[in-house]
Amino acid sequence: MPLQPWMKMLSTDDHLIEHPKLWSGRLPKKFLEAGPHIVEQPRPNGGPPSEVWSYEGRILPLHRAERGGRQEAGGVRR
Repeated sequence: MPLQPWMKMLSTDDHLIEHPKLWSGRLPKKFLEAGPHIVEQPRPNGGPPSEVWSYEGRILPLHRAERGGRQEAGGVRR
């Protein structure tokens, strides 16, 4: 049956993001800076900073969909 207007699609592959202090509360002190943690990163357009994961010096985006947000038509995340 095709998706009907009254039906809601659920993705069973999406995940809610872990608590921001999941790793920093468990890692030994010598690994805290390199371990996964959330930092605020300034936006180029001057808007409010965005939260990103920092891990071993790498920056990984934190998408709202992973934080329980919703996805609008056309793939735009809100």
